[in-house]
Amino acid sequence: MRKMYATVGKWDSKPGNKGLSIMSYDAQKGAMEIIDTVFEEITSGSQCMRPDMGILYVCDEREDRDGWVGGGGYVLAIKISPADGKASIINRKESLGTAPSYIIMDKSGQYLLVTHHGKQGHATKVFQHLDGSYDSKVIFDDAALVLFRLNSDGSIGNICDVSITQGEGVSGKHTISHQHSITTDPTGKLYFICDKGTDKVYTYHIDRENGKLVFLKEYTVMDGCAPRYAVFHPTIPVVFHNNENKTEINAWRYDIASGELERICTAQLFNTEELAALEPAGIKPNGSCMYGPSDIVITKDGKNLYCSVRKANKIVVLNVDDGGCMTAKQVLDCGGNNPRGLCLSPDGRFLFSANMESGNIARFIINADGGLYYDGLAAENMHIPANMVIMEL
Repeated sequence: MRKMYATVGKWDSKPGNKGLSIMSYDAQKGAMEIIDTVFEEITSGSQCMRPDMGILYVCDEREDRDGWVGGGGYVLAIKISPADGKASIINRKESLGTAPSYIIMDKSGQYLLVTHHGKQGHATKVFQHLDGSYDSKVIFDDAALVLFRLNSDGSIGNICDVSITQGEGVSGKHTISHQHSITTDPTGKLYFICDKGTDKVYTYHIDRENGKLVFLKEYTVMDGCAPRYAVFHPTIPVVFHNNENKTEINAWRYDIASGELERICTAQLFNTEELAALEPAGIKPNGSCMYGPSDIVITKDGKNLYCSVRKANKIVVLNVDDGGCMTAKQVLDCGGNNPRGLCLSPDGRFLFSANMESGNIARFIINADGGLYYDGLAAENMHIPANMVIMEL
């Protein structure tokens, strides 16, 4: 009989125990019970599951390579035992870039794609011109989209291609590229990246035969909005993304072959009265925010989006019409403090919110119309839960 587990990634920029918690999952009750916490030295920024092999791929979102100052993070392949949920490492690879922020497996099972956030900081380098005079230049971390091959046993192979996205100088300042996430359309042909440093989104293909990334298009969303996470509609060619510094969600119609995007809708998460009530939480009436929208997920039928909002400690439910346009219909408390990751149960009955500062995972029942009903805590007394995957093995 197949068993169900949840893996909960722990993210924190500060030193200290973090790692990955393995939980048993009761599908009927939506309840979780901790089995073990492993690899406590890693900062789990993102994870994705390969259920046919029972393998979890995880980003270790660090800035410093082992034994070095700087040098970038790691990606790990971890085996989850179907019998008891115990985790064991298969292998670990340097990701090359600083702070690997998101990991996704190509639908072919041949490749892993990893984005990098990079640091906000900079370094000043002194150099000498050919005429003997001296000067200095400012350098920043590369924001690298890295393509790994996957071996036949599911272990992570060598890097086969890298695509660097660059910021640019604006009004005397340098805009630094921060690739924050990558996701793919239902066919697995088009990839969509959110860059919260440059306020841009990018589209890519993979040349699977040659193991190459194919850059297609880039679009500027809005100055200062910081695109964060994205989801594709399951049946129509529309992709949605939230913005870390704007309390709104954007919808784009896409063309798989060309990667071209057309913005079709922008939905506000809060109305005027709701925004005014959230001012003490650091959210301003004009829609910008100190931290703001965090995660975003969509139901299997594509009729409802859910977006978590940090600092405000809210989850917003949005209806999606047949054309892909959205309308916010419900705002409710997240069941804790600082909601980072959202996760839908495989059967579509529950939504879970991983609340970092309160150390709990809140459970919500999904009603027939997509609305949410708070149903208590699925897990508590946890350390900085940030992201979740639920699997059947």
